[in-house]
Amino acid sequence: ARPRIMCTADSIHTHAPCTREVKEIRVQPGEGVIARVLASATAWSRIVLAPGLYTESSSILVSQSGLQIVAETKHASKIVAVMQSTEPLFRIESNDVLVSGVVIEDGRQLACEIQSACISIEQRCNVRVERCNVSAKYGTGIQVELGASPTIADCVVHDCISGIVVRGHSNATVSGTFVTKCRSSCITSLDAARGIFTNNMLFEAGDACIWAKGTSSPRFSNNKIGIGACGVICDDQTTAKLEENELTTPHTNGIQVGSDANPTVARNTIAESAGSGIVIFGRARGAFVGNSIAGCKLTCISVRDDAEPTVIGNTIRNGAGSGVVVVGRAGGVFQNNEVAGHACAGVAVAGEASGLYDGNTIKGNGVYGVLVQASGAGLFQANEIEGNPTGVAVGGTAGPTLHGNLIRDGASVGLLVQEQAGGEYRENKISGYTATNVLLDGACTALVRDNVISDGAGGGVLAKGACAATLRGNRIAGNGRANVALMEGANMRVEGNTIQHGKGRGVVCMGRARGVVLSNSVRSHACEGLLVTGEARPTVRGNLIGESAGPGIVLEERAGGEYADNVLQDNAEGGVKLNLQSKLKAGPAVHRNTVTETEEGRPGQSAGAGEHYVRIVNPASASAGPCNTVTVGCLLSPAAAPHVTSRRDASAEAPKQQPSQVDMPSHVGRGQATTLRKEGGTNMKCGPVAVASSSRAGPAMASGHVGVQAEVGLWHTREQLFAQVA
Repeated sequence: ARPRIMCTADSIHTHAPCTREVKEIRVQPGEGVIARVLASATAWSRIVLAPGLYTESSSILVSQSGLQIVAETKHASKIVAVMQSTEPLFRIESNDVLVSGVVIEDGRQLACEIQSACISIEQRCNVRVERCNVSAKYGTGIQVELGASPTIADCVVHDCISGIVVRGHSNATVSGTFVTKCRSSCITSLDAARGIFTNNMLFEAGDACIWAKGTSSPRFSNNKIGIGACGVICDDQTTAKLEENELTTPHTNGIQVGSDANPTVARNTIAESAGSGIVIFGRARGAFVGNSIAGCKLTCISVRDDAEPTVIGNTIRNGAGSGVVVVGRAGGVFQNNEVAGHACAGVAVAGEASGLYDGNTIKGNGVYGVLVQASGAGLFQANEIEGNPTGVAVGGTAGPTLHGNLIRDGASVGLLVQEQAGGEYRENKISGYTATNVLLDGACTALVRDNVISDGAGGGVLAKGACAATLRGNRIAGNGRANVALMEGANMRVEGNTIQHGKGRGVVCMGRARGVVLSNSVRSHACEGLLVTGEARPTVRGNLIGESAGPGIVLEERAGGEYADNVLQDNAEGGVKLNLQSKLKAGPAVHRNTVTETEEGRPGQSAGAGEHYVRIVNPASASAGPCNTVTVGCLLSPAAAPHVTSRRDASAEAPKQQPSQVDMPSHVGRGQATTLRKEGGTNMKCGPVAVASSSRAGPAMASGHVGVQAEVGLWHTREQLFAQVA
């Protein structure tokens, strides 16, 4: 048995305690009873409804101030509309009215499209509706309009088209109310309405559990929202506030913001969306701060069209798609968010979208940390991008700017720029990737400058395809393979970089790579400082290449290009090694280089006196360039070549082919001398490089390292010619 409720003006009408004497009227169930009682009731009357069914065939007008309509027993008194007009069942037009504990049911099915309402609260009324059970199968449960400011508390509103609608300049307060099974929306705020909606449960809506439209500015806080097409829709120019709500049960999109809406969405929990957690489109803006968004089946935050939201301090995790997707012409500010554990990308930018992405933590995503494609742009700065297979991938014709990011520790590539993408990538730290830290592919034109690119299990920077990127001012160090590699038809400019301490080679050019390698410091590599192979033809100028465990420069196979004004210092196997194929149409031009060795660099080695000038020019070239310089003793060893004589009296017939000529004047240093001479009026021919001595006094012989090694492609014995640097 339910307890009987003894109602008083003070205990029921709690929002405005009454000091007036209230007349009590007790009413028994019947047809049209309530309308007749109210027609004759005076102000400040309390109408107590006995349990039972009350049917009303006309609208019930509450026009006297201070009226109270209360059920003797909660939900035991049921009022049912049986009329056919479009008028509300209850129309409240006066102040200080209370409706409490009553079941109000409007089952009218009208022929017209106009919706009826169970309760309509109008004018600037101070009204309280509490503990009621309201349903309107073909209309609105509770409608607030014309500037009314009611309180609706602890009610159940269900099986309506719209549960609660607040319109005009009204200002409703709704708390503790369960609104469910609405074919359109549970709560709708229209026009310039305001209001506070807190601690409600809003479930099962066909369109949205909350729908804010017009220029309304409601505040929704601490509500539980779910099971609907959308949890919340913000439309038109609303400035709604959504704070600390929980959207955790099934819904398509959690919060959907469109048109010119500018809401504040803060500290909400959004989980398990069948679509996206938050969708922002049209010209919407809004502040999205401190929300937790997780487990969405598409994207956690989707921004499109011309929207420009501010997204700060959110936790965005474990989506089945991507974390944040920005497309169309959208932009905005995305700052200090944690974006982690998504199946595809942490952040994806496409179309013509841009935006500022600052200070975010983007980690542990399934494919990409950041993906920018199509014509996407944007500034990405001070982000921590960690533990993603590919840290940042840029494709299409995209052109983002990456500045000051930490990109580290992935199974594939740290920075991938491909297709026709451009952009600027500066002052980032990129490290710890298994394949390569930076991959520049396709016809990309990226500017990669002033970064630290280090400690990758694979290479440092790899350029391939028709890459025309620029690599400038970077520190590239400690990578497992080549610190810099140009492959296929890459035509990258490598300028002013510090390339050092590699576990493989310093710089590799292979395939049909071109490019310019200019003014770099290439030091302390486990293999060669520079390897050029295949049919690569780079221009290599003004570099310092030193302290390599192999030669400074190795040119092999069908390599070409120009190598000038470089300093080759303290390389373990000398300055330049040539191992080229014969019958080249255009071989390499190596000139104006300086090969040096310091006593500090070679403890225990003896340095030769004076200078030795070496000139190496492709024989197909019409002109011979200036001389190379070796600043310590140099050994030229014929290695028993058939046409070379030495103090060991090695001699042989002259080669059959007519060679090209290159002069190599020398100054005699310490040690045993070796002489190269002409045979039969011809010069020696050594594959693509012809070398001859202009002096019968050869260069100084001393123990040292290979300076130039040329494989003799046209000699039957394929002997080698060495110039060794002490």
